Amino acid sequence: MRTSALFAPLFRPLFADAPPAEAAPPPSRTLHDVEGELEAIAREVEARRLEAEAEAAEESAVNGSGGEGLSEVARTLARQKIWVLERDALRARLEDEIASLHSSLGTGITREALPRLGLLLAAHDPDAFAKPGMTIEEQIEGSVLRLLSCRAGERAWERANELMSRAGLSWPVPDGLAPNRSDDELRAVMLKHRELLREDFLSAGAHSLSGLVCGEVPAWKYRYPVPGSYLWQQTALRGIAAGLRGQLFAAALELWMWRPPDLESRLVATLEAELQTARRRLEAEGGRMRADGDVVARIAEVCTTIAPGIVWGYVEPGLSWDGPGPTVLSLASGLSFVDPVCGMALSAAMVRCRHEHEGATFYFCARACADRFRSGPARYLRA
Repeated sequence: MRTSALFAPLFRPLFADAPPAEAAPPPSRTLHDVEGELEAIAREVEARRLEAEAEAAEESAVNGSGGEGLSEVARTLARQKIWVLERDALRARLEDEIASLHSSLGTGITREALPRLGLLLAAHDPDAFAKPGMTIEEQIEGSVLRLLSCRAGERAWERANELMSRAGLSWPVPDGLAPNRSDDELRAVMLKHRELLREDFLSAGAHSLSGLVCGEVPAWKYRYPVPGSYLWQQTALRGIAAGLRGQLFAAALELWMWRPPDLESRLVATLEAELQTARRRLEAEGGRMRADGDVVARIAEVCTTIAPGIVWGYVEPGLSWDGPGPTVLSLASGLSFVDPVCGMALSAAMVRCRHEHEGATFYFCARACADRFRSGPARYLRA
């Protein structure tokens, strides 16, 4: 992977629907497959329910409650185990519904791609760059990441609503909203409701979006909503928007990470020009405190606004779901490998290191990723 003195730790995008090692792509799943798996999950949950109750009964007997039945502690433990099992089953069902929606809406996102898109969003959290004493490099990198994420969110939300409209889908009406309201009142309330959903989606953190891609909502620790309910449908549709956000974000990172030298030259030239201006201002003002503050504020503006704007101006024309020329979906063509450490999708030309492990070949975008893999392969193979 190409590096520079200005941008040392390059971002790690994940885009292509490709295996982490040389292997044939998995066969496409059908709705029949999903239905069969859900039935199997239901049977497994029931079996685990019985197992949990048996374990709780045994624990109660050991603790001396004997024929008096389960102790309250044992009952609570049994209930918690059952809730977790039921939650896992419903989460898997929601993920399958999200995958089915992707298929019917034609997003180009397969079920197999969902976990990797989630990993992408979690691994590129803009807030991770926010720390005291950041260098100019780190400020620019974090600000570029934040802008790409923000723009990807805005366009993904529009894309999700566009695809829903084409398919005749709409956001569900919240429970208890429709009764005793006229059509005009209901329309006004739903417009406000959708705007609140949009604001919440755009402001969501990276880890929240990462889970939402696969239907994972950490706040629902034990209980998921009833399938088909308002909250269930809304979450599934928000999962579609999150997947599209990850898809577009991956494409933007792909363009940024493998940027041409002239883009980096523009960024360096912009920084150098601002630094020269800052030096002249400080010399002219003789170190006055107000001038010092103005210079610091200007440099911060360059790092957080101007430089990211230059990057977006380069990236944005290459991002399109429709129309002639390169599209979000076609950017993944030729990317045959996935770095197991950072999730970077790679073509053969992008591979910088290879490593053999237990008979499989793994490919890496940089030596740093290969070294991290060698130091603990099990960690990344589990992921």
